[in-house]
Formats: sequence, C-alpha cells, structure tokens
Amino acid sequence: MTFEGPAAIVCFNAEVTSKSGDTITTRKVQIMDIYGKREGKWVQIATDTNPHPETVAKRQQEPNPVSSEMRKWILDEREKVWRSFFANDKAMLDKLIPEDLIVVEGGDEGFKNRERVLADSKQFAESGAKLISLEFPKTDIQLYGNTVLIYTTYQMELDFGGQRSKSSGRATENFVIRNGQLVNVGWHLDSGK
Repeated sequence: MTFEGPAAIVCFNAEVTSKSGDTITTRKVQIMDIYGKREGKWVQIATDTNPHPETVAKRQQEPNPVSSEMRKWILDEREKVWRSFFANDKAMLDKLIPEDLIVVEGGDEGFKNRERVLADSKQFAESGAKLISLEFPKTDIQLYGNTVLIYTTYQMELDFGGQRSKSSGRATENFVIRNGQLVNVGWHLDSGK
C-alpha cells in the first residue's frame, strides 16, 4: 500500500474461483485499487484488474475453440498464401509471410527462408507455369493464444507449357496473429506417400 497525500494505492494479486454449471475455474488476477479520503473516510475511487502473467501463460497453452468466422478467416488467409506463391504476387506475399519464415519441403535438404521462397515463387511464374486447381480435402485447425496450427491435405494441378501435372500431399502450416494480421511463419510439406 502506498499513500500519496489524500490518496492510497493498493496493489495485490488475488486468486479467483468461479463456477459455471459444473465447471469450476480458478485464475489469478493482478489488482490495483485507488482510494481517496472523502470526509475523513477512505473510499475506493478506481480499480484496475488484469490477468496475472501465470493465468495468461496458462491460457496460451490451452486450445481455444475455433469459431466458424475464425475458421473461415484462417482458411481464406491460408489459401491466399498458396495462390499468391503460384501467381508470384509479391505485394501479397510481403503481407502474408514474415522475415522469420521457416519452410521444410520434401526433397529439399535443409530449410528455406523467406528470401528463398520469394525466389522460388518468381522462378515458377517466370517459367510460364500456371496453377490450374488447388484443393484442401481435409483440414484440422488448432488455436493456442495467437498461434494457429493447420494440418491439411492438398491436391493441385499445374500447367507447364501445356503439360499438366497433378500432385497431392500433406502440410502442416504455422500462422501467428500479429497486429490483427494472420501471417504464415512456417510450413512443412510432404508428398503424403
């Protein structure tokens, strides 16, 4: 407790237990109450309550439900990454893949970074190849705090100067919500064999 003239500031941690139906939840909070002296009596005039860092850390480790709106947003942004890569849409890729990108793909030794992925996108477009179709037959999503994990299968068809090629496989894609934007920080592709 700190006194500043006719004001007192009280900071403390509290453990709060609540019940909803049969579910009992306990969490820690950090509270700052401010009291003022009014007519000789201390009166609470302000309060600030925030989750304790332990509570925040615990929440970030627990899976969050993915609403239908959130699922649509995630899947739309994921598809933008794929389509932007094949179209060599650098402006969109600049928004969707950050500097800390790490990529693992079947057949490649080592990891790819953002610079290498952008170079691969440019090379694909300059070759005259085109994406004909792209589908994700099965997709599961996990949401932990601001981290989104996507597990998916994919099927695509590419055109290389009139010669078509189909491929399919599995992907694990990692996204992070940064400043309200969903960015793709990494992926791992395999042929699914």
